[in-house]
Amino acid sequence: MQAISKLRMGHALLGAFLMLLALAICIETLQHEPIQQQAVLGPTFFPLLISAALALNGIALVFKAFRRAIDESGWLELQFLPVLIVLGGLMVSFFLLETAGWVICSAITFTAAAAAFGERRQWINVPVGLIIGVLSFFIFNNLLGLSLPGGWIIDNYFSY
Repeated sequence: MQAISKLRMGHALLGAFLMLLALAICIETLQHEPIQQQAVLGPTFFPLLISAALALNGIALVFKAFRRAIDESGWLELQFLPVLIVLGGLMVSFFLLETAGWVICSAITFTAAAAAFGERRQWINVPVGLIIGVLSFFIFNNLLGLSLPGGWIIDNYFSY
């Protein structure tokens, strides 16, 4: 099988998978009892929005595969190191989330993603990741009323 036909088959299979995932999310979302609330957007809005976006992307991929409009240039240059760096940052954050907390794990994830995209100035990546972590922590915990894990730094040194 030629490389371009493998790419077309891959596009078609990925598109079909995205459409099935969209359908599963939509069905699961619509099976839940609606919560009675005064909000303009209910709890089903974002899952249905994500479902629609997945379905549209899946349809576009299948359409491109059957139209034979796939360009094979650039597809064979997969670099695994950036993927492994981001995956490593996510895994470290996953295992440390309860003990280190949201702020530290956000900084780890941001720093890993920045390094994977080629940014080598860690002296700026770490503080930016910490600022993003602190801002998102206080927005979620204080403004939205949700509870992100504070970790040992927040729990021991700050009372929010």
